[in-house]
Amino acid sequence: IFYQTMAQHREILESIHDVSEGGILVALCESLFLNNLGMQMENISNAHNFLYSEYPSRFIVGVDLENISKFEEIFFGKYKFLGRTQEQYTIEMGDESIDLAEVEKYWRVSWE
Repeated sequence: IFYQTMAQHREILESIHDVSEGGILVALCESLFLNNLGMQMENISNAHNFLYSEYPSRFIVGVDLENISKFEEIFFGKYKFLGRTQEQYTIEMGDESIDLAEVEKYWRVSWE
């Protein structure tokens, strides 16, 4: 039913990416690479386990600010807010910063 709901309301989703090998952090990076964006992440408890988990049936979605209320109404209780995108090509979380240009360079080499 969740997938059907996503399909019915795809007009409010700016992007969507499945979570698979490497977990949530890898899916986030891949999505950010495609859009040439960075991200200011929320502080996440037990971040290591959460960000590298490969539990099936998870998706990373991007939602424009103007559609946040509608998204929250439709998917209430079925999502976790991870943060906001930013122009700076890094992932920021608390005191930590990941240079996405470096990560992308190694990611692209892995596909060669």
